[in-house]
Amino acid sequence: MSEAGVAVTISVMEKDYVVSCPPGEEDALRESARVLHERMSAARDAGKTLGTERIAVVTALNIVHEYLTLDSERRESDAAFDEHLSRVRQKIEASLGRRSETEQVD
Repeated sequence: MSEAGVAVTISVMEKDYVVSCPPGEEDALRESARVLHERMSAARDAGKTLGTERIAVVTALNIVHEYLTLDSERRESDAAFDEHLSRVRQKIEASLGRRSETEQVD
C-alpha cells in the first residue's frame, strides 16, 4: 500500500480484502467490487464452475472479453465519426472557397 493510497475493505464472494486506491476513488472501488461479486456469484450459481479461483478466472475472462468487444466497437465508432467529421470539414471548406470566389468577383 502506498503512502498516497487509501485503504478500503471490500467483500467479494464472502471474503474480505483490504485494497489500496487513490484518494477519492473509494466509491468507484466499492462499486467495482460489488459488480465483481455479482458476476462471480452468477458464475457460481450457474453451477458450471467450481472453486473460487476458477470462478474468478472465468469471470475475469468474461469481463475482459466484454471490454475488448466494447473497445473495438468504440474504435470503429471513432473512425466513423472521424470520417464523417472530415467530410463535413471538406464541405465547409468547399463552401467557404466558393463564397470567397464569389466575393472576389463582386
